[in-house]
Amino acid sequence: MGQACVKRDDSGVARVEGDLDFVSVVPLVKLPDWLFTETKDPVIDLAGVEHANSAGVALLLEWMADARRDGRRLRFVNLPDSLRRLAALSHLEALLGIEDDSRR
Repeated sequence: MGQACVKRDDSGVARVEGDLDFVSVVPLVKLPDWLFTETKDPVIDLAGVEHANSAGVALLLEWMADARRDGRRLRFVNLPDSLRRLAALSHLEALLGIEDDSRR
């Protein structure tokens, strides 16, 4: 899929689409301002991510750190297997809040 982007759906959920790799995450480091206009604790849906490497995990951590600095909490849903495996290998599941996201 290549270039990644964050799009807003009708319910205000942020949907990430594309690959999260070392090149594509750079323009995504700063979350869009609209993400926090409707809710203090927004949801980021990663179902549209087809491939991710460690840069994708780093991006999620950066987003969480930014949100926490503003007193907010992000919730990630529908993580692709590549992100889930990297988070598990790095022992970051609990920090990212994804330990049982898709095991429901």
